[in-house]
Amino acid sequence: MISETYFETLPCTYHGSLTGITMACASSARTVGEVNGLGRPENWFLVVFYPLLFIGGAAGIAYGLFIDPVDSPWRAPAMVWAVYMAWAVYMALVSEVKMYIHLFMPHVPCAVLEAVVNVGWLWVGLPAGLVAHHVVFFGQEWMLIAVICGFGILIAGVIRFWAWLVRAYREKVE
Repeated sequence: MISETYFETLPCTYHGSLTGITMACASSARTVGEVNGLGRPENWFLVVFYPLLFIGGAAGIAYGLFIDPVDSPWRAPAMVWAVYMAWAVYMALVSEVKMYIHLFMPHVPCAVLEAVVNVGWLWVGLPAGLVAHHVVFFGQEWMLIAVICGFGILIAGVIRFWAWLVRAYREKVE
């Protein structure tokens, strides 16, 4: 059994009681600016590096598919290129949201940044990239068009989330 003094030693801002049990909340005092170990020049480098990484990597994959000694007739080169580039633009846009938070919104809680990275890159971006990669190898044009439209919806969602994030966490100028 945990004593109530244990919760008083935790670094949190609230100790509440719910049905007689003392519960500790997670610390909301940790912000992105406090935990960011990089300086502004390094962050600006990453602003440029992340999109180049995703777009260059996707371009390399698409180019590798175009060099086909068998000359497969099922590959629609423009659509294959568009699928990989749509995925790269989505991943680059999520990276730009991440770096925007680092550079211009250091007062945002760390949980927001973790959510952007986990949801944007790990839970949506990587699975969507795997789906896109498999769809390219099936080569059905309707599937390629559907994946491109799906990435368009994801890109629009990230832009909308970015706008909401800026509005929700902008500092009050007094």
